[in-house]
Amino acid sequence: MPTSDGLLFSANLESVAVQDIGKHRRTHHFVQIFVADNKVVTSPREACSEVSKWEWNAETKIWFEPSSTIKVVLFRGFKIKTPIKLTDDVVGQYEGKIVDLVSSDAGLEMKDMTGSLVSEKLKITITLVSGPSIDNIKEFLDEVDASVGRLKSIGAGGGRTVSVLGNVLQLTKNIFDNLSQETDRQDDYVRDLATSLREMLATADKVPYLEVIPNIPNVIKDISLQSLQVALLIDEYTKLGRAGRTIRIQVDLKPRIEKCNADCASLKAKLHNAISLDTNIRLKKMESSRQVETVIKWLSAPDTSVNRNDANKKQEKGTCSWFLENEQFLTWLESPGFIWVKGNAGCGKTVLCAAIINKIPTPVPSQKNGVAYFLFDGRSNQADYQLVAELYNKWGEAQQPSENDLEDTLRDIMQQFSDTYIIIDALDECTERGLMLQWLNTLLIDTNENPKRLHILVTSRPLPDITKEFLGLKAESIDVFGSNENQDIAKYLEKYMPLKFGKFSQSIQDQIESTLKIGAEGSFRWLALMIAELETCPAEFDVLQQLKTLPKDLNEAYDKVLKALDNKYLAHTKTFLQWLAFSVRPMTIEEIAETITIDFNSNDGPAFNQQKRYIDPKDVLLRCGSGLVSESNGKHS
Repeated sequence: MPTSDGLLFSANLESVAVQDIGKHRRTHHFVQIFVADNKVVTSPREACSEVSKWEWNAETKIWFEPSSTIKVVLFRGFKIKTPIKLTDDVVGQYEGKIVDLVSSDAGLEMKDMTGSLVSEKLKITITLVSGPSIDNIKEFLDEVDASVGRLKSIGAGGGRTVSVLGNVLQLTKNIFDNLSQETDRQDDYVRDLATSLREMLATADKVPYLEVIPNIPNVIKDISLQSLQVALLIDEYTKLGRAGRTIRIQVDLKPRIEKCNADCASLKAKLHNAISLDTNIRLKKMESSRQVETVIKWLSAPDTSVNRNDANKKQEKGTCSWFLENEQFLTWLESPGFIWVKGNAGCGKTVLCAAIINKIPTPVPSQKNGVAYFLFDGRSNQADYQLVAELYNKWGEAQQPSENDLEDTLRDIMQQFSDTYIIIDALDECTERGLMLQWLNTLLIDTNENPKRLHILVTSRPLPDITKEFLGLKAESIDVFGSNENQDIAKYLEKYMPLKFGKFSQSIQDQIESTLKIGAEGSFRWLALMIAELETCPAEFDVLQQLKTLPKDLNEAYDKVLKALDNKYLAHTKTFLQWLAFSVRPMTIEEIAETITIDFNSNDGPAFNQQKRYIDPKDVLLRCGSGLVSESNGKHS
């Protein structure tokens, strides 16, 4: 790499093209390129054509100072050198500053050896490799500072020259003193120009996302080119002596410096405007995002995704296929409709509901599906709020609704979607079931009057009020019971039989499986309780005895578990179950065990009794009976 005391840049010489080459008996042309009067490349000879073009690879670099000139000479000659030495004719040449050609595609005029313009037009493609780019601002500014720093020493030399001239020409001493002050002011002017450049580049450097701001690439390009122009002026100015600077300032440097300063100010303003505009846009997006967060927080809807995720974990591989492949369900996925999935407690409706949600079509770019779901667990009555919150998350531009306008807001949001899917699980566990049924009725009636692509699916027990309401709404019902549901029971048993009863003979395992399959009647909860009870049997005889006295349904199963509890610790069991039933989130075993340390019956109000703390928190499971409470990842289930 060449060395230089001044600012040094490198660029790729990519191509040279010449247009309007006239016909001549010498049919081939070539170019020679000079930088600072040094020849850097000679092109191959090309046949005459309307446009002759020579291209070079990235290895063809040129090194130059800001003030360096480039000269391109176009020759006309024969294809090959002839035995007779004939000189090649110079068609024309171009000479100018390299910095004026960087990233420029303008056509350039050439002159012949007499200085007259020729018809051929020249185009040079040069791309800056190193120099004042956004990636090496600090290095470039250090070089500019080094050039500006030379002003002090040069200024001192100028002062001595003026002093000598003053001694020789006493009559003009005052004139030279004034001239020295003017030159000092011009030094400050150049320093100001360097400061403007530094401020402009520093502004660009402080914006990490500068290149992604809309309409900013042209400003970046202009800044880079302007940096070259400023570097040229500073480098050219600081290399002059005091007298030389004074003369050149009056001739041409001062207007160029003023123009550069004005251009820097203009570019800095453009940069500030672009950044300010982008900042305003980003702030508006942030404000909109905060409004969305505020609305979601204001709705205060419980996060039922926890219930859904828990249900997904409970689904056994291959189960629910009887429903997901059902013709009624597949039609509902594609076309608007209302399906009621009914079944007794513990039959796996929530697990099935989670599987249904997973089957909702993924939106494509040309469509926008809205999906809202609510899985009741008896702890919340805010279904309306949750449904609005779910759909609001899908359509963030909606305005904040008032409480009285929730239903209208939901309908407005639904209009933004190609299809809207509303899934409600365990409606029978809603504490304000009457209001929910009324809301569903209104929603479906409005849908019939103003058709939308609305898909509603509800799961619940077949309670009288729900059955009556849904019959009036002409809901398509699917019963989670019978041979289809027993397929999932069979798959469940197929997985857990070897895990729970592998210690018994195959004949006993077969008897357990057949008895449980019949007795479950589609209830996974009943099945889980019975498996928990049977796996504690120490001998096959005990298993056979238990199979003869299995409870008939889930209510009897719960009753049997509760009656088997240790009477000595019934108060503890009651406390644990109360906390489990009304906790707003799943509790850890350690948290449940800690509840017993609070004495709510104390005469002085609730009191903490450390001596009541369980040494082993897992004893909570023993107090709550076989299968009534289970632990999953450290939390109750």
